[in-house]
Amino acid sequence: MKPVIDPTPSFLLDDSIALSQNELELISGIDDSNAVIDFDDIFMVPSETEEPASSDALPSQEIKSIEEFMDTYTDPTDAGEEAQKQGFNAGKIIEHKKIPLHLAARDGNIQEILTLFQQGHDINKEDSRSTRPLHVAALFGKNDAAKLLISLGADVHDKGYNNQTALHFAIQNHHYDVAITLVVKGHADPTECTGNGQNAFGMLLDNLFSADTNNAKGTVELHQIIDTIKIFSEHCNNFCYTSDLAQMGTDVYITYAPISTLLKVAASYAESKVVQNSLLTIAENMALADGSHERFMLAKDLLHMFPTGGIYKFAINESDAIYLQSEGNYGVHTTELAKNSLCAFIDSLKGNASPLKMEIFESLKSIYELASEFTANKELPETAEKAAKLFHEGHTILLPSGWDGHFVDIFLSKFAYEGFPGICASANSGDRYQDDPAGIIFYGIHEPEQIDAAFMHDTLTNGNKMFLEYENAYRYGIFEKIDEILRDDQLYGNCSWESHRDAVEGIIYLELLKHHVKSSDAKQLAMEYYEEWDCFHGDYVIDRYMANDPGLPAQALIDIFKELHQKANFDQQDHHHAQKICDALISKTYSSEFSTWLQRQDADASDIELMKLFKSQYGVEIDGLVGKMALIDLNFDAALPVASESEANVNQSNTSPSTPVSYCPSACGQIVPGFNIAHQMMTAEPMMQELLLL
Repeated sequence: MKPVIDPTPSFLLDDSIALSQNELELISGIDDSNAVIDFDDIFMVPSETEEPASSDALPSQEIKSIEEFMDTYTDPTDAGEEAQKQGFNAGKIIEHKKIPLHLAARDGNIQEILTLFQQGHDINKEDSRSTRPLHVAALFGKNDAAKLLISLGADVHDKGYNNQTALHFAIQNHHYDVAITLVVKGHADPTECTGNGQNAFGMLLDNLFSADTNNAKGTVELHQIIDTIKIFSEHCNNFCYTSDLAQMGTDVYITYAPISTLLKVAASYAESKVVQNSLLTIAENMALADGSHERFMLAKDLLHMFPTGGIYKFAINESDAIYLQSEGNYGVHTTELAKNSLCAFIDSLKGNASPLKMEIFESLKSIYELASEFTANKELPETAEKAAKLFHEGHTILLPSGWDGHFVDIFLSKFAYEGFPGICASANSGDRYQDDPAGIIFYGIHEPEQIDAAFMHDTLTNGNKMFLEYENAYRYGIFEKIDEILRDDQLYGNCSWESHRDAVEGIIYLELLKHHVKSSDAKQLAMEYYEEWDCFHGDYVIDRYMANDPGLPAQALIDIFKELHQKANFDQQDHHHAQKICDALISKTYSSEFSTWLQRQDADASDIELMKLFKSQYGVEIDGLVGKMALIDLNFDAALPVASESEANVNQSNTSPSTPVSYCPSACGQIVPGFNIAHQMMTAEPMMQELLLL
């Protein structure tokens, strides 16, 4: 892996730091090897033989409150003069303490910090680990010390250990009061990333998901995190995204996701309506403040229906862009998407479908409406109880489930089939037990009366593969396979949509069986019904994406077009969707960028083949789109050369920065011209603003 270069510009420090007279004396060669630590020496107490200090310098009974001090003396010079008035006179040089401010910050010793500052100690002094006093105060949760250090000029943006700022240290150790101080008083940036690519929002969400609400301390922390997220969202210029690292080949990117969506995910795990409503309110306000959140998720919907495995720049507004990883999504979101898509499909069927088809899809819609409700409230006790009750009343129940890193749909019914009094199925074409085929596997339920609220809850909240696939099967007598519908293997990380596609076909099949349709006929009809909806859904996500200020580059759509044509079983439906993508590329939104792509000087055999398809099968008037295309000679009748491995691999460090960012899977699985972020961070720092939203 190439070294990760943090994309967030940090404050550059001048190597030539002016030294105070005291510091010059300190480094002038004094031998301190025999120095004895005497903490009383930190403060200068006049002896009986010394002349008394002037009345202005006499110590007062106690220091002012830290808030009053900060509000009154924001300038370090003024603060130093006030410190002297408060009784902190010039002290002795303590040679055995090279960086005493770090210890004072660790202990939260306000008086000592002021004394040392008045003596001339550098408030931003770094030790051998690039750590400053403010880092230490944040690390140990000393909020008053952090407030004072900020008022005295401490740099809140400076990065120390593992490229972390004081804000990161505070959140890492659960000191949320310090974190709020750093953002509100010090104007720290919650979107600034650590060396691991994570920002403060992401760290807060990690703490949120791991908070133990089974005890009072965990509950208090949960509410502290929620309050902190809310305050941060009000101080980040409406850019509320989490960040993380994503690797594509040898290239490493910092990718983003909208916090509003992640808060909805977190809300689905809330154990009380109060916490849930708090999270959903913050999420709603974030989404309203930043319209890019909805557009971002529309782009994810598109790339999950038509996966490419790519990482792309996504324009969140006219001037800023972030990196979007096409893989990975959230079950709460995709379940709601499936519900909404089915509702729209049913509207399109009215007056044009048989009574049986309408009845099947109405049942499917109701099943998905319940599933959306279940997964959005999975930790509330009443959810599992409701699911169990409906199951025993004869309803088909869909439980969005899975395990860490993978999404799976489970659905079940008390419908008697193949000698069993109930049926349960898993819809999974991705990660699974090695001997299971991709698709929908139906199991007989030996004892449907054993299916209870605990089964529903454990399935909805499962995080362990073995438990869901193995232990739970034997616990509830669901292990004998009685039927299956085979599907293609999932190729990319779009399990949270692919499993819904599987589930839709499987549930249609089950509902047809319940309507007494013969098994063989039910499978054929289920496939036909599914394919009709699936084709509709492809149009649905394309149209919604294009109607809402598209933010992906043209390269993403070109990759979708390419992937469709590389399918082994390319059919009429794929051709229909490829035409929709082609129409999008020649639309006003993308025509200029598409024209630039067509004129690429580095077009390889794969690109030429795509251009041939655009012209010969989709009616793209390439000549009219790009003029005479002097830079590329398209000889569509000539035999296309086959790119060797060395020709297909491009040295990305020499790629033009204007090349769209993506991983373009070709027939050989090679990387075509893309953008190496680590190289650009090292060689083209001025381009950072254009590449990433900081």
